[in-house]
Amino acid sequence: MQLNTIDELVIKDHRHLESGIDSCYYFMEYTAQAGFSHSKANDIIQNLKKPVSRKGKDEYRWKIWAMEKIAGIFATSLQVPPGVWTLVPMPPSKTRQHPDYDDRMWQVLQKFQQLQACDVRDILSCVNDRDAAHISGARRDIAALQANLRIDVTGSQNLAPNVALVDDVLSTGAQFKAAKNLLLQQHPHLNVIGIFVARRSLVEGAKLSFGNL
Repeated sequence: MQLNTIDELVIKDHRHLESGIDSCYYFMEYTAQAGFSHSKANDIIQNLKKPVSRKGKDEYRWKIWAMEKIAGIFATSLQVPPGVWTLVPMPPSKTRQHPDYDDRMWQVLQKFQQLQACDVRDILSCVNDRDAAHISGARRDIAALQANLRIDVTGSQNLAPNVALVDDVLSTGAQFKAAKNLLLQQHPHLNVIGIFVARRSLVEGAKLSFGNL
């Protein structure tokens, strides 16, 4: 499976992204409010988003399946050698101390690292708990999101010149922009892009092949 680029045909679906400034890529298109059976993307994403409170239940195996599936897609589609790229998971909406803290994207990157040598770092976290965007549906303010993010200073030393922020679904792009802005404040020399398992599709958009990264 190859990456697609967020280009002029689809960037309007992600209102916080700026053409010519933000570079974001995705593998699949996710349709919100549709069920598991709607598409392969919906099946993977909805299983991935199963809450950690379901751990220990039989259904939780599908969350693990989704994480392994995504790691496999990354392994066959990305070339991100250490020293050239650092991969950083987007932080979940809860703080690390919250019982519902779900580090699913960090787990995905760890599984990916087992399949391909790469530099992955869990260096971003939330200061205060907030509702997940896919649950609340609330509009996101980039400045407020950025103010609620913290970067691990020690863990962010010696980053590769290219950093990919990795997340499950690209919706408005606000969370990506907040994390990108914070990274560039600390490390202005970086090239920061976004890699998403899927983008939220509002209309049918053309998919252009980006190829291996």
